[in-house]
Amino acid sequence: MDAIKKENVQLFGLILLYKYLVDVTYIFTAERFAYMGLLHINESAYSVLLSWGLLLGSIPLILKAFREDSLSSKIVVTLYLISVVPTITLIGFRSDYSAEYVILICIYWIIFLGLRNFLPKIRVSSSNQSSHRFFYLIISACSLVVIYVSGRYAGFHLQTDLWNVYETREAARGFALSLPVSYLLLLADNILPFAVVYLIYRKQFLLATVLAMVVFLNFSITATKQIIALLFLGVLGYFFYRFISKAKYLLIMFSVVLVMSMVEPLITGTAFLNSMFPHRVFFIPAETHYAYFRFFSVNSYDFFTQGALSRFFTSDYDVAIAFLIGDFAIGDIHARANNGLFSDAYQNLAPIGVLLMPIFTVVYLKVLDGVSAGKNNRLFFVLILYVGFVLLGIPFTTALLSSGLFALLLVLYSLPRET
Repeated sequence: MDAIKKENVQLFGLILLYKYLVDVTYIFTAERFAYMGLLHINESAYSVLLSWGLLLGSIPLILKAFREDSLSSKIVVTLYLISVVPTITLIGFRSDYSAEYVILICIYWIIFLGLRNFLPKIRVSSSNQSSHRFFYLIISACSLVVIYVSGRYAGFHLQTDLWNVYETREAARGFALSLPVSYLLLLADNILPFAVVYLIYRKQFLLATVLAMVVFLNFSITATKQIIALLFLGVLGYFFYRFISKAKYLLIMFSVVLVMSMVEPLITGTAFLNSMFPHRVFFIPAETHYAYFRFFSVNSYDFFTQGALSRFFTSDYDVAIAFLIGDFAIGDIHARANNGLFSDAYQNLAPIGVLLMPIFTVVYLKVLDGVSAGKNNRLFFVLILYVGFVLLGIPFTTALLSSGLFALLLVLYSLPRET
C-alpha cells in the first residue's frame, strides 16, 4: 500500500510537470504556426484556473491505467497524454470556448476513463496451437494491393521528401479505386507496419525487410506520414521496449520529446519535431474537436451517413465532412480535418454520442486485451501507436473496418500465444 501511495505521488508530480510542458509548448507552437489561423491564445484568469482544475480532476481517473501492465492501459495512457492533456491546455488558453463544449468533452473523457477503470478485461479463449495462416493471408493481400495501386495509379512513385507531400496527396485523391481495393489499401497503412515488427520478433528478417519496402511503397502512394512513422517507431519500440515497458515511461518519453521540440529551434533554427509531434499530434486534433462542435452546433448531424451507414443512407453533405471542417476552421476546403474520439461522437450522434461512443471504444479496448493476452509485450509499442493514433484521427466505426481495428482483433487472435 505504501508503495502504491509513493508511486501515485510520483505520478501526480510528473503529470503536473507534463501539463506545464504542454502549456509552454502550445505558446511556442501557436506563435510559430499563427499563419495557419487555427491555434490562438486568448486566455483569462478563469480559463487558466479551469484548465488546472480539470487536470487535477483527471489525475485520479488515470492513475490506475498508469499502474497496470496491459495493452489497453498503455493505449489509454497514450490518449490521455496526447489528447486529454492537450485539450485541457487549450481550454486554458481559449477563454472563448463555449461552456457547453467544455462540459461535453469533459463528460466524454470522464466516461471513457472511468469505465476503463471499472470494466474488467474481456477474456477471449485462444489456443497455443493457433496458426499463422490468417496473418500471412492478410499481409499478402495488403501487399499485393499496395503493389497493384502503386504500379497502376502512381507509376511506382517513390516519395523521398517528407515535407513536399501535397502534390502526391492531391494525385492520390483522384485515384478511382474499387471498394475492396480501397479497403485493403487503408488496412495496409496500419497492419503492415505491425507485421514488420512481428516478423522481426519471429526472426524472419529477410521477409521483414521486403515488407518494410512494401510499407515505404504504400507511404509513397498517399504520402501519409503516419505510415512511415508507425514503421520507424514500431521497430524502434520493439528493440528498446524495456525503456517504455511501463506507462510511466511513456509520460517521461513524451515529456522529453516536448522539451526537444522547444530546444531544437535554438540549436538548429528548425522546428521539425514541433511540426511533426506537438503541432500535428497534440494541438491540431485538440482544436479540431472544437471546430467539429461549432460546425455541428449550427448544421445537421451526420448520423454515420458518411461512415458505417453510407451504403444505406444518403448524407446531407455532398462533400466529405473532413474537408467541410477544414474549410469551416481555416477557410481551406482542401484541408482534410480528420478527427476521432469526441469529434466522432458529436458529429454522428449529437450530445447523446458523448455518452455512448466512449463506451463502445472502451469495450473494444477490453476485447483487445483479451486477444493480446499471452502475446509478447515487445509487440505492444507498435500496437499502442497503431490503435492510439487511429482512434485519435478516425471515427471509431470507420476505423473498425477501413483502418483495420476489427481485422487487428482477428490477426491477434490467430497468432500463437506464448503463455
